[in-house]
Amino acid sequence: MTDKEILLKAIEQAEKNGYNSEEGVSLIDLTKNTFREGEVTGLHIDPDYLEKYVLIPYIIFDHDFAKAFWGEKKIDTLDWYPWIYTTIETWRYHLGTMAMTNKPLKYLEKFL
Repeated sequence: MTDKEILLKAIEQAEKNGYNSEEGVSLIDLTKNTFREGEVTGLHIDPDYLEKYVLIPYIIFDHDFAKAFWGEKKIDTLDWYPWIYTTIETWRYHLGTMAMTNKPLKYLEKFL
């Protein structure tokens, strides 16, 4: 899948689980319009720049998005040091793991 397809499917999944953007607008509609027009609030912005450096990180690293996408169930994880198990919410675990990857959208793709 392309990055755009991954992003749109991830947004769709999160919105089905109750995620809404702060503006109350479907992020799928916002994303489709942004990719197509390359324009936001009357300012001309390079769509490639907007997609890669503004829109994608704003959405996929948002805590509310992550909660809706992965859920808030608690899971046990092993801390590297001092080698103890801790309990953490699923969304926090995956958000932290995704933040450490070189390709966060490919990480998201595994859960679609």
